[in-house]
Formats: sequence, structure tokens, C-alpha cells
Amino acid sequence: MTRDEILRTVDHTLLDPCATWDEIRQICDDALTYGTASVCIPAAYGFSQWKNSKTSANECGFTSAL
Repeated sequence: MTRDEILRTVDHTLLDPCATWDEIRQICDDALTYGTASVCIPAAYGFSQWKNSKTSANECGFTSAL
């Protein structure tokens, strides 16, 4: 299996409820650069903020024990 084949099966994830917008943008940019299968971010950030015509997303909420 090649590196690109593996990356197409990887979810790039940042579920830290304290993540900053800069961190969210960075993992989205990384996912586009490396061709990962998806990006998982906290639902509170709303994926609608990320504009990319090639991307569709579903939000899924997770409870956070803070």
C-alpha cells in the first residue's frame, strides 16, 4: 500500500474543545494537502465555515467531560 492510499483512509482529527480557529484551519489545510479521508472537528465550530466545493461534511456531536 502506498502512502497516498493509506492517507485516503485516515481521518485527520482535532476534537479539543479549546482548539483555536487557526488550528482548525491548519488541519483542514493539511487534509487537503495530504488527501486524507476526512477532517473531524468539534461540532461547535460548524463545518459550514470551511468553504471548499470538493468537500462535504456531516457534523457529529460528542460530549466533553470538562
